[in-house]
Amino acid sequence: MVTDDKALVQGDVRVDDWLSYVERWQRRNGEGLAIVPAHPWNTNAVAWPRRVRYDGRHRPELRAALRACREGLARDTAKATQKPDITERDRS
Repeated sequence: MVTDDKALVQGDVRVDDWLSYVERWQRRNGEGLAIVPAHPWNTNAVAWPRRVRYDGRHRPELRAALRACREGLARDTAKATQKPDITERDRS
């Protein structure tokens, strides 16, 4: 993507190898999962609950993080689409 400020682009999952962009994006998208492809310039990528530095060796951890993200989205979608309960007071 081409933009002056990648942190403004909302999303559930972001793949980026530049740590400062990832950190800014995560501050704005607290629930989003960041996948940081391993490169020499991002060896200082500190693990966060919603950040994975991926070097090809930890596929199960990456899959678990993606699965948790997907399940969280499914729960959020289910909550958003639930019909509110109608009480007797609401009917009158």
